[in-house]
Amino acid sequence: GAFRAMREARPVALSALDRCAWDYVEGRLALAANATADAQLAFELAQAQACPLSGYATLRSAQALARAGRADEAIARAGAVPEDLALRDEAKLVVAEALSAKNDRA
Repeated sequence: GAFRAMREARPVALSALDRCAWDYVEGRLALAANATADAQLAFELAQAQACPLSGYATLRSAQALARAGRADEAIARAGAVPEDLALRDEAKLVVAEALSAKNDRA
């Protein structure tokens, strides 16, 4: 699918900024294809401090962890989503869904 095509098209030599963008997009495509392990790896790479997409990568990483059934890790990762991120409310949904998956209604 699209994830595989993106990975095959990826240039070998990329600047740090371009590498960050490619990692993030690969993560989004992998998550859409339910390849959660690949998505998790790509999002972790995109979480580098210098990456302008790191906050979004942290959020999507939390979603990938939740989808993989790793609720406690998803909750912890969702807690690391920056407060100023436009999609911060989605992190709250990740926490709610992860708690529900654990049957924790607290």
